[in-house]
Amino acid sequence: MGLDGADPQPVPGEMERDLAQAKIAIDTVAFLVGQLEPHLSAEERREMQNMVSMLRINYVQQSQNP
Repeated sequence: MGLDGADPQPVPGEMERDLAQAKIAIDTVAFLVGQLEPHLSAEERREMQNMVSMLRINYVQQSQNP
């Protein structure tokens, strides 16, 4: 399963969503980024924070789709 909660299925073009697992994965990535931040350059920190933000935005968008 991808971090966006979508899981490729055997049928081409169909995706299965598991938003509960996606939330856990995103929270885990956010925690890991927080642990790494003291060891990152300012640019790397921004990139990581941006990635977490994009994952969260995608999660919200996916959770609003039926």
